[in-house]
Amino acid sequence: FGQTSTELSTTQVVPKGADFMSEGSARPGFFTGVSTVVSKLFNIVQPTHAYFGQKDGIQVLLVRRMVRDLNFPLKVVPCPTLREPDGLA
Repeated sequence: FGQTSTELSTTQVVPKGADFMSEGSARPGFFTGVSTVVSKLFNIVQPTHAYFGQKDGIQVLLVRRMVRDLNFPLKVVPCPTLREPDGLA
């Protein structure tokens, strides 16, 4: 997003309570990273719809909440997760 490898963004989107859900407790800060990157992407691209695989149900819930709380003018659409023959999503 226009930053050099030595620069870090000091502004983050921190979803309240997310570190206590699912893999968040094992990966502190994971959902803050996801929320921050997704919000930056939404601001740059300005989509009307965003499609997320149902495999990542907690992330879909968090993105929906972020979209609502930050008033992003878009609809989050959960989709079935498609897998390759080897199981890779």
